[in-house]
Amino acid sequence: MNKNTKLEPLDRLLRSAALSWDRPVACPSYEMEMRVMGAWRGAEWDVEAAWLNQLFRRGVVLAVGLSAIAVAASLAQMTTSPADELEFSGMMVQFVALR
Repeated sequence: MNKNTKLEPLDRLLRSAALSWDRPVACPSYEMEMRVMGAWRGAEWDVEAAWLNQLFRRGVVLAVGLSAIAVAASLAQMTTSPADELEFSGMMVQFVALR
């Protein structure tokens, strides 16, 4: 088996791509875009897909809520004394250095 047989289709593709000229890409008409959007909005959802979408939304809301609680708790623990600010800065420098 010749080693070049596997690369021949790829070589032909790359060669034809190199020889092709740049043609401007025509955007679809406004009417076509509206037909596509109307068909997309009018499509019926599967019951299974709607359930999965609802689960995803609830998960995102839960994650945002937990993140907000965690940020609020960490901000409540912070004090404004200069020593603590330097400690926090040093901690951030160490964190960045470890990455």
